[in-house]
Amino acid sequence: MMSMGVSIGSGPGRGGSRQLYPAAEEASRRVGRTGPGAPHADTGPVSRALRAIAADERVVRAAGALREAVAARALTEAATGDPSLDAVAGLWRAGARLTTWMPDLRGDARPAQPPPRALLTALHRDVAGPIAVAGRIPLDAVAAPRTDGTVPVEGGPGPAPDGEALAARLGALIRLIDLRGAPALVRAALVHAEMATARPFLAGNAAVGRLLVRHLVTRDGLEPTGVAVTDRYAGRVPAAYAEAIAAYASGTHEGVVAWVVWQAEAILVGIQEAQTICRAVRAGTTAVGGVSD
Repeated sequence: MMSMGVSIGSGPGRGGSRQLYPAAEEASRRVGRTGPGAPHADTGPVSRALRAIAADERVVRAAGALREAVAARALTEAATGDPSLDAVAGLWRAGARLTTWMPDLRGDARPAQPPPRALLTALHRDVAGPIAVAGRIPLDAVAAPRTDGTVPVEGGPGPAPDGEALAARLGALIRLIDLRGAPALVRAALVHAEMATARPFLAGNAAVGRLLVRHLVTRDGLEPTGVAVTDRYAGRVPAAYAEAIAAYASGTHEGVVAWVVWQAEAILVGIQEAQTICRAVRAGTTAVGGVSD
């Protein structure tokens, strides 16, 4: 997760919340009102400091990446020029796309769900498109399964299948996504694991697998709000993630069960993270660069 590393505050205040300095708060309001027909911009030191940060080329690229992340773009358009930001932009765009398929929290409205192949294609295009534009993978590898004889550029537990073996694994994965009556947790866990072990694409497989978990647990009603940060645990404890996916790749019953249990833990951590964020937002204790506890 990208952190801007910027915080303006006077330390813990009433109830442990972080309070903005009055001058910074006023400057922030005035910065937000600048533009045609707005009051004159504040020229105080805090305002100038905020504007100086915003003008830094790294911040400009980061802000641009976020704005562009949810916009439709051709793969031939220029990326941010920063490989890390390109990757973040792809994940951001894919996450935003998932929300368009989520049910209405205040009613019974349920958007039409994409067919499995269209789902994989859309998510992989979002994730891999920016890194392809940056030249890290070929453009024709975006949203297209690996061709015979090609090896994925990301590692995994053991060698990735190829040829007919890969086609069979990908076909089974696609059927699993819409398999009627499949338990929600097991479906999400196995789809994730197959993406990470079969690695049907040249790059971005594990990332797409984690995105699919969020989509499936919301679609299937296991976590119907869609707010759980389901990929947080994998990044927080990568060694446990690698150990669990290796257990799945062993092909044993115990190994598969261990993986499904790990996936359940990851979803639970994601729900807890979402609750923390929601409480912080309601309490007004959020700060740039992180969430105060």
